[in-house]
Amino acid sequence: MNLQTKQSFKILFVEDVAEDAEIAVRKLRRDGLDCTYQRVDTETEFRKALATQKPDIVIADYSMPIFDGLTAFKICHEHDPYIPFIILTGSINEDTAVACMKAGANDYVLKDNINRLSLAVQEAIERKKLEKKARLQELQLRQSEERYRSIFTNSTAIMMIIDPNQDGQIVDANKAAEDFYGWGKEELLRKKIIEINCLSPEEVKTRMEEAKQKQVNYFNFRHKTASGLEKDVEVHSGPVQFSGKIYLFSVIHDISRRKKAEQERDILFKELHHRVKNNMQIISSLLNLSIYEINDEKIAKKLKDISRRIESMAIVHEQFYESPHLSVIQFNMYLQNLYQYILSETELEVQPELVFDFTPITVDLDFAIPAGLLISELFSELLDTITTENTTKVTIHLTLKKNLCDNNNQECIIVEFMPSWYVHSLPCLTNSQDINAVLFYNLLEQVHGHVAQNRESGERIILQFESPPKESRRLESLLNNQ
Repeated sequence: MNLQTKQSFKILFVEDVAEDAEIAVRKLRRDGLDCTYQRVDTETEFRKALATQKPDIVIADYSMPIFDGLTAFKICHEHDPYIPFIILTGSINEDTAVACMKAGANDYVLKDNINRLSLAVQEAIERKKLEKKARLQELQLRQSEERYRSIFTNSTAIMMIIDPNQDGQIVDANKAAEDFYGWGKEELLRKKIIEINCLSPEEVKTRMEEAKQKQVNYFNFRHKTASGLEKDVEVHSGPVQFSGKIYLFSVIHDISRRKKAEQERDILFKELHHRVKNNMQIISSLLNLSIYEINDEKIAKKLKDISRRIESMAIVHEQFYESPHLSVIQFNMYLQNLYQYILSETELEVQPELVFDFTPITVDLDFAIPAGLLISELFSELLDTITTENTTKVTIHLTLKKNLCDNNNQECIIVEFMPSWYVHSLPCLTNSQDINAVLFYNLLEQVHGHVAQNRESGERIILQFESPPKESRRLESLLNNQ
């Protein structure tokens, strides 16, 4: 997508890694945005740059050694509440994202999804312009009915005033609203917003109350039009007062094209994941066919290990293909499929029963693949320790949970294997120079993991992963920068 802007604008980066700021600027310029920039990484430099450089937009990393994005936003908002502010970070969880948006940041963009930055910058600048314009119009409404009528009626932005205490009764709408919804003004003023909004009446009332109390002033909805079509809209809504009564002044933007582009992008990435999965399974099948032609058991075992690893990655891509959220998958579902696949492909005289105790956890592609390979190695070697001497019922209790790390009090992911039989030692835990052990410990280092064998309360093998790495490079990022 080649975005264009008519005039140059200045960016102030709050970023401790100079290369990340340069990558972002190159991407913006490649998309046709004419911009200059300055980078700071301390509060003192940031305050000085705000006062002297007068940036058109601030783009800040969320977490830095001596500064952070939310603090930068508060300083920026105090300096000028109409400067657009975007969080650009390596990783962000759902709670942090909500906190950023509730604080008032315009948007957040992951560094590994840098292709979205250009659109986010343009929308943030435009959004702040509209917010500033809406505030000006609110003041003008209070000062002069004549000035209000001229601005409100003739604006090309879709505007409505609704009564939140009457199920969102539309009390005024401009010509742009008539054109967008397809109803004449008289008919539009007979309607309530609950008849137009596709949410349930209860949900609409909740959103109106949030806007009325200034808890939230930005919403994404689907609105019905006179033709029966439903359109995606972005709504900025806030309270205004007339004759002692509070109404909601709403500015509506049609974002149907943007939503359609996002849907097309999602279809593309689903297809990519699907094709990668299919190609991996073809390679795995070819390896399995070759195994039947090999008489050397050691070589055949090596090929089986390679095939298992390829299939472990194929299962990851299958999960992403089926996931409603292309950036993350349910790690618990992936592990359950992985365990069952390895068990079905391993020739065992004694079949163990798998007992799952999983907490739902979402992870991204960069974490899922190396973590899945690690778990595949451990589980495969664990199955190899089962012998016909295990005459009692053989079970493996498998757990997945989140907990606080012992060393830094941060949240971590814990995977446990609890076999019902005694396991003397697994080859991959010997830390030897064997290729399997080298692979295992390289993967362990990649995902900041730790492994331990504990026999205090029965046989237990524990894998612990710290928070996924901040520097993420998913397939989407690689394609976006081609």
